[in-house]
Amino acid sequence: DSSTALPPDHPPIVATAEAVDEASGPVFPVEVSINEALAARLDGTETVFLIARAASGPPAPLAVHRFTVDDLPYQAQLSDQDAMMEGLMLSAFPEITITARVSFSGQAEPQAGDLEGEVGPLSILESASAELKIDRVL
Repeated sequence: DSSTALPPDHPPIVATAEAVDEASGPVFPVEVSINEALAARLDGTETVFLIARAASGPPAPLAVHRFTVDDLPYQAQLSDQDAMMEGLMLSAFPEITITARVSFSGQAEPQAGDLEGEVGPLSILESASAELKIDRVL
């Protein structure tokens, strides 16, 4: 059946998948938790943003994960696969800061009253992983 055949110049699917794996770079595990007193004020449906940025460099996020308070504690695997913009890869910046924010508006931009925690700057080359606790009110 020729309808499922790849075009003659298309690379084989297997080779493409392998190339993607090799290009993914380091995977940096992050565990996000929340202060129990703050968690008690939430119903669990609130949006949480986990944002990694270069410690020194462009302010644009290198990686963003979105989940809900019910998912906490949350295990994230940050990698170049999370890149938001071309060329802004986690592996290109040796030091990062990581912020987790409970957003009552559902927007990524911080609002007064949102809950936040931050860790960093830390080296993704020297640190095996990071733990982050959401522990303050903006």
